[in-house]
Amino acid sequence: MRYILHIGLPKTGTTNLQQAMADNRESLRRHGFVYPETGLWVKQRAKHIELSMALNGASPGDVGMTEDWIDRFRAETAGADFCVLS
Repeated sequence: MRYILHIGLPKTGTTNLQQAMADNRESLRRHGFVYPETGLWVKQRAKHIELSMALNGASPGDVGMTEDWIDRFRAETAGADFCVLS
């Protein structure tokens, strides 16, 4: 699997792109891409803020994720050619 990391400065359309990927998750999957739900920011469900914090060493519970997040992430991304994180 290859990973695509999408990062954008404020006011560059980042939030719109994140929402479009979240809204079209099934279509992306049909084309070999996964935009995982694991680690999405609880308040906006389109940004991988919690995931980035956990990957940087934060306790999953402190960022609103369950301890089994890595297993859920692996299951969710299994079989995809590309994983997009934003």
